[in-house]
Amino acid sequence: MSFEDFIRDELPLRQVVIKAAGNPTSEPGVIAAIGTYYLDTDDNFKRYEKYGSGNTDWREVVTSSGSGGVTAESVTFDQEKYKITTATVDSLSGTQTVDSFNTNDYTVAKYIVRASDPTSITCSELLLVCTASGVEMTQYGALGNTSLVSFDADVASSVASLSATTDQTNVDLSIYKFLLG
Repeated sequence: MSFEDFIRDELPLRQVVIKAAGNPTSEPGVIAAIGTYYLDTDDNFKRYEKYGSGNTDWREVVTSSGSGGVTAESVTFDQEKYKITTATVDSLSGTQTVDSFNTNDYTVAKYIVRASDPTSITCSELLLVCTASGVEMTQYGALGNTSLVSFDADVASSVASLSATTDQTNVDLSIYKFLLG
């Protein structure tokens, strides 16, 4: 590939990154093309993205590491058609409703669940679909002590509920829920 071909074909595909000291949103800002990334070497390489034509038109970009990471109880995407939430239940005993959602807003749920007691652990995935005739559920990918907890689902008055049942004591449950509209 010739240098001219590289400039024409490959260079536009490469992301421009500036590494420098200081917050680019503060005056006098940093001159760069829209879409450029900036790594602030003074602030643990906090990442910014250029979004406008002004020198201070930079926005912080969240990352999956240390500073700049995301901590949230729920994240909603695309005008609330998709939603991700987390929940925990400490000391589950007997049968307990561990989650619910409005079926007018969402019709499908995927759960990743982890249950543990002082001596064992299990994890699995659950899929729920809400139809005009009720709710259907399947559990798959179960690992570990699969008898530690069982799940059931029902729907009433446009609210789908997931319940967990255990015959053990001190069972802790962690749930990641993905809702689809």
